[in-house]
Amino acid sequence: ELLRGGGVVDVAVLGQFKAGKSSFLNALIGTAVVPVDVLPSTAVVTRLGYGQRERVVVHGLTGEPFEIPLNRLVEFVTERENPANEKQVALVDVELPALAPYAGIRFVDTPGLGSVFAHNTRVSKDWMPRGGAALVAVSVNHPLSEDDLLLLNDVSTHTPEVVILITKADLVSGEELASVIEFTRSQAIGRTGK
Repeated sequence: ELLRGGGVVDVAVLGQFKAGKSSFLNALIGTAVVPVDVLPSTAVVTRLGYGQRERVVVHGLTGEPFEIPLNRLVEFVTERENPANEKQVALVDVELPALAPYAGIRFVDTPGLGSVFAHNTRVSKDWMPRGGAALVAVSVNHPLSEDDLLLLNDVSTHTPEVVILITKADLVSGEELASVIEFTRSQAIGRTGK
C-alpha cells in the first residue's frame, strides 16, 4: 500500500554482530558503501535508498540534519570512529542511484546484536517496530543459534514480513550450503511455526 501511494517501505537488516549484514548490503549495491570491519562495526542505523544523485544526510539527536560526502560515512556510523555514538547521531540516510531497481524500498543497516557494545543491541531493538519487512541475517558458519530464534520471534511481533538471509555462503561448498539451508528451515519452522 505504501509503495502504491508513492511511499517508502523500510526493510530492516537485522542479526547478530558479524553476521554479514553490511557486506550483504554492499553486495546488493554493487560497491563498498557501508563500512565493514573485522570487529563489530555498525554503531548507528543507516538507511540506504534510491536517489537520483549520491547524497548522505546525518540526522543528529539534536540540531538540524546536515549533508556529508559519502567517503565520510565511516566517521558517523562506526563504533571505531563514533564510539558509543559520542557524536549523538540518530540515523544516517544514504541515497544512491545504484539502488534504482529498489526504488520505494529503503534498506536499514542496523548495529549487530549480542556484541560487547550493549548500546548497539539497544539501537537495533528500538528500530524493530519501524520496519515494513525484515531480513534476519544468519551466518552460514553459525547457522540459526538460540539468539537468532529469539530475534525471529521478536521481529515477528513487530514486522509483517520476515525473511531469513543466509550470509557468507561463499565460505562453504554447495552441498554444505544445502545442509545449512535445510537445517535453518526446519529449525525455524519447528521453533516459530513459520
